[in-house]
Amino acid sequence: MKSIALPYWGQIISLVSNQQGRNLFITRQQSPMLYILDNKGEQFSLSTLTLPCAMQLLIKNTATDKIILLGADGHLYQSDWQ
Repeated sequence: MKSIALPYWGQIISLVSNQQGRNLFITRQQSPMLYILDNKGEQFSLSTLTLPCAMQLLIKNTATDKIILLGADGHLYQSDWQ
């Protein structure tokens, strides 16, 4: 079994995945970030996107394949898998 360590900050509070090996998650932390974990075969990569505010929830809309984020500011945000 192969062990891989990729750094991220905070406690994971929400995670969604798709069939192409892309995983999105948010953590409980001061700086709002969306973490993007890609796994293609044996290769793993972790990248981040800065969010406009801290997020409380991340869900996948299966009808449209969009990502919905609930912001701590009371607004809903929508994204895709890019």
